[in-house]
Amino acid sequence: MKEVIADAVSRGWPPTAPAGHHVAPRFNHIDRPYGSYQRQAESLFEKPARRLSRLQQARLDDRQREAVVEELRDVMVRAVYGSNTIQGAGLSWHATDVLCRKVFADTDDTSRIITESDEAFQDVIVEMRRLQPSLIIRPVDVALRARNDIVQHARAYQHILREFVVNKRDLTEGLIKDTHRILNRGASVRDKGWDYLPQGAYGGAYRTAILAASNIHMPLAACVPDRMQQLCLAVRVDVAMAEQGKSGDPFSMAAKHSLRLAHIQPFYHDNMRLSRIILNAILCRFAGVMLPLGEDERAQREYLDAKSRSSHDSMDHGDYAMFVLKHAAQSLREMKKKIAGKGKANTGGEVVVKAYSVSQ
Repeated sequence: MKEVIADAVSRGWPPTAPAGHHVAPRFNHIDRPYGSYQRQAESLFEKPARRLSRLQQARLDDRQREAVVEELRDVMVRAVYGSNTIQGAGLSWHATDVLCRKVFADTDDTSRIITESDEAFQDVIVEMRRLQPSLIIRPVDVALRARNDIVQHARAYQHILREFVVNKRDLTEGLIKDTHRILNRGASVRDKGWDYLPQGAYGGAYRTAILAASNIHMPLAACVPDRMQQLCLAVRVDVAMAEQGKSGDPFSMAAKHSLRLAHIQPFYHDNMRLSRIILNAILCRFAGVMLPLGEDERAQREYLDAKSRSSHDSMDHGDYAMFVLKHAAQSLREMKKKIAGKGKANTGGEVVVKAYSVSQ
């Protein structure tokens, strides 16, 4: 099977609607998704919308398509690294880069959960200690768990991008549960402090108890199925309207629905990593880009502050939508440079991790 990013780009980039036409970017004047930032957002929206429209109309040659594939791969690696870093999971940038690219290549040792009884166990531990020498003094289960945080995160991305972006399937509860299950595959409930749950019970299973999360007014567990059903219906309506040309703001759409999932907190664990995966899946389908968030301390503060301000009121995602718009504009600018042959590619050992700040 062709690797998902290469497959997506080979079918046309930026992605098209099922009917084969591009979804034209269009600012949303009606719903005021940017709240108090509406006027500022309208001004900022113009440039990324124009860039996206031009890219949609361009006929890319083989070199340009390969540049798009490499840029999206680089950004996905950075997205996995940043998202893991925000949650205190995973490993160093170098280890993340190597492991994600092994997932992209579908290597045997990233196609399954590696345990101490696996024939590849010794080779995996040697590789992990070479990639991150600090693991030499750590227990092997710590190295395996951190490795798993990266591998399963990348595989979760591959799954949702194939289903939602390449195959144009709806963002259903089933797809969200499957993505969460992949993200958490191999994780131990003992590691999470949930000894009362059977092994693997929380992967893809809605919570049945309240969670302690700051700044989030989450629904009772009994309400989670209804809220998730409403979320998936809202996404389906927005997707249909965008593909029919009745609306077309992928930035506020991605912000709204990913933040809504974060407010629902449907699962016992990894709701935040999942919400960022969904954010990028929607952006990739309708804008052809993804956002790496939280790669360093400044980027983490900026992201968490924007999300926190929007989390106080689940009906107002203006701060977060504005944040997404700003960084999507940056991503489209970087993509345009790569297509023009002006951008510097990120390669294995030499990667400069930088925050996507407004000033850049």
